[in-house]
Amino acid sequence: MAIDMSQFHEVFFQEAAEHLASMESLLLELDVDAPDPEQLNAIFRAAHSIKGSAGTFGFTDLAEVTHVLENLLDRLRKGELELRADMIDAFLDAGDVLKQLLAAHRGEAGADEGVVAEVCKRLVALSADGGAAAGAPAAEPADGTPARPGYEICFRLDPGLANPQSAAEGLLAELGELGSVDVMQRPQAGTDDFWVIRLHTAAPQEDVAAVVGFVASLDG
Repeated sequence: MAIDMSQFHEVFFQEAAEHLASMESLLLELDVDAPDPEQLNAIFRAAHSIKGSAGTFGFTDLAEVTHVLENLLDRLRKGELELRADMIDAFLDAGDVLKQLLAAHRGEAGADEGVVAEVCKRLVALSADGGAAAGAPAAEPADGTPARPGYEICFRLDPGLANPQSAAEGLLAELGELGSVDVMQRPQAGTDDFWVIRLHTAAPQEDVAAVVGFVASLDG
């Protein structure tokens, strides 16, 4: 007999709220110049716990946000990136978004999908290279060579596709006809997480959107 998971939802909501409160408190205590590794680990564990439980209960929107949040935290705690004030701001904004999503699943006020997508894009961009938020112009190289024009694109494949892997490879090939493609984040097989790519091209935005929109949904 199937188990009705809805009876456990309230426990999840309470625990997730506690994790978010702990994360916010720890983030506000963090020393940007010399972050405590134990505090970073504690923040990571809180995000990881929310992601795991959200996935179990089928709250995919919560799982997606905590997934990208967790990725950036993991790079920070491993010393692959240096903590900056704008990262803490992004973490706190992500916490606010997660609170809104929790409220929505509780039947309260709904979350703004545009805000959710924007927070995810910021976290992905910061995790990818510690640089500027998604959509910002490429920084000019140190040698003074002008930066190549292009776009940072955050999208998810259409869940109704019969062969997502084939569609993804076809999409990358199509975008390759417009310029050079760098894959910044590739979802694990069987998931519907965000793809993040950088397309270096002088093609107009509508041409890029037309290619991506054929098999995917753009975020932002």
